[in-house]
Amino acid sequence: MRKVIKMNKIAGIDCGTMNIVSAIHLPDNKVKIDMLRNMFLELNPEDMSSNEMSQTNWDYVEQKENGETTKLYIIGEDTFKLANSFGKTVSRPMVKGVISSTEIYSKDVLYLMTEKLIGKTKDGLCVYSIPEQSVDDLNMPPVSYHVKVWDKILESLGYTNCFSLNESQSIIYSECKDSGYTGIALSFGCGLTNCCLCYKGTPTLKFAIARGGDWIDENTAKSIGIDVVTRVTRVKESDLDLLNPSGKNKRETMVKEALVNYYEDLINHILEVFKEQFQKALDCLDIDDEIPIIISGGTSKPKGFLDLFTTVFKKIKDFPYSISEIKMASDPMTAVARGCLIYALWKANKKEEKKNE
Repeated sequence: MRKVIKMNKIAGIDCGTMNIVSAIHLPDNKVKIDMLRNMFLELNPEDMSSNEMSQTNWDYVEQKENGETTKLYIIGEDTFKLANSFGKTVSRPMVKGVISSTEIYSKDVLYLMTEKLIGKTKDGLCVYSIPEQSVDDLNMPPVSYHVKVWDKILESLGYTNCFSLNESQSIIYSECKDSGYTGIALSFGCGLTNCCLCYKGTPTLKFAIARGGDWIDENTAKSIGIDVVTRVTRVKESDLDLLNPSGKNKRETMVKEALVNYYEDLINHILEVFKEQFQKALDCLDIDDEIPIIISGGTSKPKGFLDLFTTVFKKIKDFPYSISEIKMASDPMTAVARGCLIYALWKANKKEEKKNE
């Protein structure tokens, strides 16, 4: 990354359905990464004051009016743990990659969590990730509304220069320098799977599919009769091996085997839809050279995902490109945020160069 000066703060944010990840450019040209689970549980300040909350180890934020605490929210990993322990359903500010249309406190909580991650500033620059509109879910809310909400949140925090960037395109910027920013990025998220084909940094095919980690968890829970979906999520995120789905007992083995089945279905569906979208895209490039496929996103974290993906890929007929390699992002959880930061630094440098002309 080129060193940038004269900007108060430069940040990249992965605005994910399950996690919000921030990457902040530091004065010594290093990068600070932070992460929060994008979920919350509301507490009544009358039941537990902010002073009492500060005595706990829970991660929380509070909303104030006229100096008084009006709302308390447990956020992040603590929300997930409490939901599992007490069988509660967590609140989610985002669903299928965009702002939730049913959770009335979405914007308030997202503002507070974003402030916790990147803080306030003056004349800052921030690039944040957005999904593409889903090709297979006509009920997905417009991404344009999602963009306006995030612009307002960031501007309220002092980031007067805000830019949105396709989630999977950002992975190309963080992971494909060696291939001249050419490749296919597949971001297996919680609410959506985002796909992008880039040629020398320019996207030529972008789309999203309404299947991801939530789809896997929900269908697994339905298939084997588990009422609290987060309990399936916990199994998936703890010690799932997609090549060896054996558990500590028969029940856990049943959960893991169901998870493997839905993982395989997801990968196959993504690759088949890619072929379909390629055929529909009249302006999509024919690339003679072999190109890489980069896999990222929290849903790709279980052990054996890359091997399972490769096995399914080999069964796909007539894939439109010759693939040089299939590899995981260097860090699947932070690749989007780091790509957004790289793009933010490019933007900041252009702004400085324009000032100096």
